Amino acid sequence: MERLAARAGVSKGLGYAYFRDAEDVMLSLWDREVSDVYARVEAALDETTPFDQGLRSAVAAYFDVVAERGALLGVLQARFGSAGSGRRRIARRVRAFLEFWAERIRRTAGVEPTTALALAGIMVNAADAAARAWSARVVSREEAERLCVGFLVQGLPGALSEAGPPARRERGTPTRRTGRSPT
Repeated sequence: MERLAARAGVSKGLGYAYFRDAEDVMLSLWDREVSDVYARVEAALDETTPFDQGLRSAVAAYFDVVAERGALLGVLQARFGSAGSGRRRIARRVRAFLEFWAERIRRTAGVEPTTALALAGIMVNAADAAARAWSARVVSREEAERLCVGFLVQGLPGALSEAGPPARRERGTPTRRTGRSPT
């Protein structure tokens, strides 16, 4: 807390007036960032558009946030993604977002609430995996978005049809995170 207060240019006591400890500061930062991601994704949806079009907008909004805040989100995900003292707080936030998507899925597909919740989790994880592939420069942003939406809407056949023919890579273009060029 002393280092945080010094970096912020405030007294250590002021930090303790708002936070229990440095862990609480990090959890609050996580909560703020994730709340922003969820709010931007939800705002991208228009209830009057078909599900697949809304999904395209939501995925694009998610990728926008990753482009802007991806490094910070990655650090926070690594810190709080699987465990920690704030697990309940994190679980509540994630659960609310999954329930938002589950309700959209339930209304669109007419499935049971538990099935819709499972599908929402799969959908959110697929979008995260697509963003990670783009961040690692495995695919371009446009390709990652197309593959993600195609997969979410139509499964593997949809992803493959959205991708179109295999893209030709320029010589020296990295194909993996390692930066190696195709030979």
